[in-house]
Amino acid sequence: MTTASLPQDASFPLLRTLESRVARFRYRYRHGEENTIRPVAAAKCFPIFREIYSPSWALRHIPLVLASTVNRAVKKPLVKFLDRRRSPWSLEPFDVIPGFYHRPPADSRDYRDDGYFAFRRVGGACPTLISRITSTAELLAKMPSLTDAEFQAATGATTDLAAAIAANRIFVADYVRLQEALRPQHPGNDRDSRFRDKYLPAPVLVLYERPATGTAPEDLVPVAITADQPGTSPNPMFLPADGDAWQIAKTYVEVADNNWHFAIGHLYRCHFLMEAFALATRRNLPRRHPLRMLLDPHLRFTIFTNVVAYSYFANTGQLYDRMYSGTLEESRALFASSSVAGDSALDLLPSRDLAARKLDVGLARYPWREDALRWEGIARDYVRRVVTTYYPDSAAVTDDPEVVAFATELRSPSFANVQGVFATIDRASLIEALTLAVYTAGAGHSAMHFPMIDLYTYAPTQCESAWAPPLRTKAEGTPTRFRQTLPPVTEALENFYQVEIGHFRYDVFGDFRDYAIGSLDAVRPAVDALAADLAALATDIDARERTAPPRRGYPYLHPSLVTNSVNI
Repeated sequence: MTTASLPQDASFPLLRTLESRVARFRYRYRHGEENTIRPVAAAKCFPIFREIYSPSWALRHIPLVLASTVNRAVKKPLVKFLDRRRSPWSLEPFDVIPGFYHRPPADSRDYRDDGYFAFRRVGGACPTLISRITSTAELLAKMPSLTDAEFQAATGATTDLAAAIAANRIFVADYVRLQEALRPQHPGNDRDSRFRDKYLPAPVLVLYERPATGTAPEDLVPVAITADQPGTSPNPMFLPADGDAWQIAKTYVEVADNNWHFAIGHLYRCHFLMEAFALATRRNLPRRHPLRMLLDPHLRFTIFTNVVAYSYFANTGQLYDRMYSGTLEESRALFASSSVAGDSALDLLPSRDLAARKLDVGLARYPWREDALRWEGIARDYVRRVVTTYYPDSAAVTDDPEVVAFATELRSPSFANVQGVFATIDRASLIEALTLAVYTAGAGHSAMHFPMIDLYTYAPTQCESAWAPPLRTKAEGTPTRFRQTLPPVTEALENFYQVEIGHFRYDVFGDFRDYAIGSLDAVRPAVDALAADLAALATDIDARERTAPPRRGYPYLHPSLVTNSVNI
């Protein structure tokens, strides 16, 4: 039977203190210039055999890697041959890239469907960027030249923009942080990257929620796109009636979405946030501590998983440098932008994130919001039950020197640097910090990682870089220019390979059979309640997905598809 103890109840306090001292020596942070991704925390050293993938993880992943590697080797000469023999605007070389191990859904290839394009802002791999427009002035600041007539022609609406805004039906996806990441910076929004080999767009996309009519439900549709931020010239506004120019403009949005997702949504907000929690936990909470037992399932393999990601950020010529639109320095700047801006990590919790984006209201169909809010509540209830089992009040928290050390290190700019947590060290702040960790390790990461396995595999729909500069005029939009904007087929094949080998779930959230907390009698009621909450959520998602319209499904936060930790 597993037992847990607080430091004051330890049978051998000196051994417990020694365990923590040894852990702080074995787990160390990179500091100063040795940390390429500063001010984001990264591990300098750790006990490799405690953090490396287990044999069971490796043996289950190897077949996928082998199948993907064979597919890449076989398809490389084929796509090169097709690329040489087909017309300059042919997309056929992209069609033959998928292998036999994982076939992305057919919907992922429907790159011309504007409704599906819009839906991916709320039910795709990056559903945490869209925000609601609340005033005409706010809209004009982002899309200055959009008129009521253009809005009505694009959407079929009979109302004007002001009325649509008042009805909570106008939304924007603004990728301004990509512009802020450009190196070197220039005044006046002067885009230095405009004519590089790979173009890093910072577009603005305006969307409208079309009201329900008859049997047709409410649906999100795109209204207008600019490939750059206001003030950049030339920077034409593209509308759905603009043919191939519109399709190219949508590609700029997808490229920006991919880069924002990669650097901010996925790596910063999930992978390295959880690395900070892993380091602070390993260094300060001994294995017998109940909160260590709470966190262990959600930290498994994370530090080792991030070794490769850190290497890609640190070294030129590797994956991130080759694949994404920005230079490696720009990708690092984009990755660290949230930390540099001083954003509170607690604002990544769905309830706070949605309020900041003014999306606590509006949008009839926003499945990520629906599911993520449920996951946040489930995580908080589970954490609260465990914490209150051992800490009846805030005084009990501050009386635990191990928790105080954990909290202090987690918020310290010199160590974990998780900004916003533990403004004060008390029971409420402890519950919120642990809720952030449990949510991020599970649903937060799964919402970023697994949709891209389906949606980031067909370059005409979603690609990681634009290989032609933006259009100066709408007349430049042609099928050939669209093809030139997409990556070379060999790059697209490599991207498919890198994405496909991530199609792996080691475990299922809430399955704690291999962890100490799974056999800890004191928290059995909390674990049982968690299982019941997850079962109820699964039932509700199943019911929604059965009636979802075509290309509007969002299964990714079903409890059976969410993992315990960031381990891939």
